[in-house]
Amino acid sequence: MSDSEKIPEKEKVTFNLSKDLQGQLEEAWLKLRGDINGCRVTKTLIVENAIKMAINDYEHNGSDSQLSRVLSSEVRMTFKCSKALCDELDRRRKLLPGRVPRNQFMVELLAKSLSDLMTDDENTDD
Repeated sequence: MSDSEKIPEKEKVTFNLSKDLQGQLEEAWLKLRGDINGCRVTKTLIVENAIKMAINDYEHNGSDSQLSRVLSSEVRMTFKCSKALCDELDRRRKLLPGRVPRNQFMVELLAKSLSDLMTDDENTDD
């Protein structure tokens, strides 16, 4: 077996999945096992290829990638902000030097806003 034909070394990694997603993975695995003859389909193989596809899409399409759109939607749900507000926060985040992850930026902005509110409250109590 040549170097280019060697099977890449695997490393054990653990992720938490929702029960629904775990069930969907199980169903897909069972269906794929029946659909693909002569190939040993494993859940690891499914997840590994799904991750490769998502990363490839992101590398080629950036914020227009399916992964970025889904994550943006989840961030909006987490912070319960409108698309317009999230877009404005993204615009401001991109003005910062370096690359600040969206969640980190939103948490830091929220913390600063709360701190400012507490300071304002202290000043108005006098």
